[in-house]
Amino acid sequence: MDREETIRQDLQRVALPLGAFRPPGTLLFVNTSRTLLRHLLQQGLGPSRAFEGLVFEVPESDRQIQQWAELLNEFRPAGVQVGVDDWGVGQANPLRVAELKPDWVKIDLAITQKVGQDPAIDRLISLLVNWLADSRCRVVAEGIESHDQVIQLRRLGVRFGQGFGLAYPAHEFPTTVRVPAPGLRMGQIAALPIALVEAYDLCDQHLEIIDKNRTALQPQIDAAIEALAGWIHETQVAANLDAISS
Repeated sequence: MDREETIRQDLQRVALPLGAFRPPGTLLFVNTSRTLLRHLLQQGLGPSRAFEGLVFEVPESDRQIQQWAELLNEFRPAGVQVGVDDWGVGQANPLRVAELKPDWVKIDLAITQKVGQDPAIDRLISLLVNWLADSRCRVVAEGIESHDQVIQLRRLGVRFGQGFGLAYPAHEFPTTVRVPAPGLRMGQIAALPIALVEAYDLCDQHLEIIDKNRTALQPQIDAAIEALAGWIHETQVAANLDAISS
């Protein structure tokens, strides 16, 4: 066994017991190996609380998926979830995913880095999201580094992600993460319809400025609405709006 593999297994053994002390509602994703899973089975599963909310990540490139499936089924009753790691750079075989029945599929960062730049990559992600839509499996994008990647991934249907663009590694479990998502921010800015995000390409920074200056902007917005209402009533448009009250 090489040094890298030894260090990885040591970290796994440290991480697993700490999983029991997570804040409520959080998950702990742990890279695993069949050797580690067999070791845990030999030791006994122990208290179910220690395993509840743990996500054992399976390397997508591993050819022995059937062996993984049999081992992981021993842990599922204890609350363990299953994730396919680095999807897209290994086999990327949908039959392997169907056989494993994971709770999570993590898109490799090599694919995430090309989001919005390569139409073929965008179609691939959209296809994966749509394929898994009817199952309980959720898609995670790894290696998110920019605001533009967040926006494009949301447009493609991805709702979970990890990377420096969202949060950096820390000793404490983060309970809130500030995600740059204009679509969600618009719900807090009642004066602006969500269509403006697409029409004017508003970014998170623009929306934050608008949100902080709503008091100053409101008179201008009111004046613009009043001018629009006057124009409607002074033109033939009004004749077509009899059924509209406001």
